[in-house]
Amino acid sequence: MLWTLRAYPLRFCIPQTRRSLSACPSRRFPRITSHHVRPYRAPEAPHVPSFREELAKTEVEMLGENTRIPPTVSNQILFFLVGSTLAFGAAARWTNEDTLYWTNKISESSLAYMLRVPTNREMAAARYEHLVQRLKASIVKINESIQGWPQSLKSLTIYTVVEGANEALRASEGWRVCAGIAAVNGLVWMAWAIPPLQTFMMRSFTHHPLSGRSYTMLTSVFSHHGFIHLLFNCMALTSFGSAATSYFGKQQQKDPSNLRESTPIYHFLAFYVSAGIFASLASHVAASRILYPRLVAAAAAAIPISAAKAGKVAAKKIFPSLGASGAVYAAVVVTALAFPNNSVALIFLPGLHFPILWGVGGMVVMDVMGVLRGWALFDHYAHLGGAAFGALYFMYGPSVWESFRMMTLGSMPRSLSGTARKQS
Repeated sequence: MLWTLRAYPLRFCIPQTRRSLSACPSRRFPRITSHHVRPYRAPEAPHVPSFREELAKTEVEMLGENTRIPPTVSNQILFFLVGSTLAFGAAARWTNEDTLYWTNKISESSLAYMLRVPTNREMAAARYEHLVQRLKASIVKINESIQGWPQSLKSLTIYTVVEGANEALRASEGWRVCAGIAAVNGLVWMAWAIPPLQTFMMRSFTHHPLSGRSYTMLTSVFSHHGFIHLLFNCMALTSFGSAATSYFGKQQQKDPSNLRESTPIYHFLAFYVSAGIFASLASHVAASRILYPRLVAAAAAAIPISAAKAGKVAAKKIFPSLGASGAVYAAVVVTALAFPNNSVALIFLPGLHFPILWGVGGMVVMDVMGVLRGWALFDHYAHLGGAAFGALYFMYGPSVWESFRMMTLGSMPRSLSGTARKQS
């Protein structure tokens, strides 16, 4: 979704008069006549269109005859159902394969696991040690490749790499996967700065309800046009996304099938993708079934025109959307419900702490007011869609994830389950 401010022109009404000079016999003292006295009208400031307005105008022109008027929602709903199913199915499969891999690797390394299987905590420790060894090997390779550099530049490079590796090791596994998502968002943001790619980015990385496309509900989740929009979303993602990942890992300890789990990162990735698509779907349905009919009715009532022309007039006021705010909202809601005793602080007021439930409640109330009053600063429907997805997933998500893992278990050895998991 797009978080941008819209600039409105300021119209001043100053009750002053302006005197113009007319020709007279004396050039030193020009004569002023009454018909030259006119009320002063300040020139109106030109309207500065926002990015969403310019993007909507360009997108509607690009759509041309392919514009779906009235817009459809069935294809988008089907895309969400199929996309979420594939995301959770793939995540469950990868989780089972990773768990089986580390179970076998740890069991082969010590005779202590002849009578029991490794616990979740032991597999997490083994994965962490493997990461340490990989980072050490990478630092050695980098050091060997820059031997010919000047000593000062080589020292600075090695120091930067080592500090980055230490920061990654100090962070949680959830933070690392969220940092990877943020890096993908950063690459897409840099693509927006390349002029030859503007048309492609507008078509493929923004979701317009009138385009008839469905895949953009997913690609737009990783797309940010403004740096501030990208920065705030990534900061919230790394904070609340890591907490949600930790919650998913703890919930796996309570599953009824005793399935062990080496890592919850695939679970979070499936959750993030599904939440982003659902938030885009909520925005799409609202624009197609609520905003668009109202705009068509208003256009037809203001100027007696045909329904087709009214639809084209209304299409210019339907804005495209992009951004990860809906998926981040879902992670925020899951974190708030999972850890209700935690407190949060505003970015601009770090010293002011308040309960996380108050903060989430305030954001939801603001978005509800934005929907009721027609505010256009943010995509409030996408925000509310992400919040609803997070609340529903908190209630039913763990059992859904358990079902996907059981279905994708297939012919894998039953060593993924067992009472040893309870010892973790």
